[in-house]
Amino acid sequence: MNRDEFCKATGLKYESIDEDDWNTIQTVYNFHPMISDTKGKNEIAALYKKGGMGLLTDMFGTADEISCRESNIQLASVEMEKIQKKFDADLKELNAKYENEFWQMNEKIRSNRNTIINLINKYEV
Repeated sequence: MNRDEFCKATGLKYESIDEDDWNTIQTVYNFHPMISDTKGKNEIAALYKKGGMGLLTDMFGTADEISCRESNIQLASVEMEKIQKKFDADLKELNAKYENEFWQMNEKIRSNRNTIINLINKYEV
């Protein structure tokens, strides 16, 4: 919701809403759990008409807490993605290392097996 939409819905003049009040309105509109995703514009306007900035200011604490938590979740998700990428890269590196070692060991086993077969054939054991 932009300021023009809010003013139209409430009958307020654009200039009558200072930046602090607008920040409060936006935070409540965007984050308060009682404001729905589909009817939020009508709900925030109706709340303002019923209780003014006092009501929205009372709702601000909850909305701000949710905003902070969502930010923290987003930061944690970004950090988790970085950790996952590092883990995937480390795992790929380890797999490549051990795959190479596996094939080297496999070659030694084959070589030893052939040596044993040759000895068995030589001495007819």
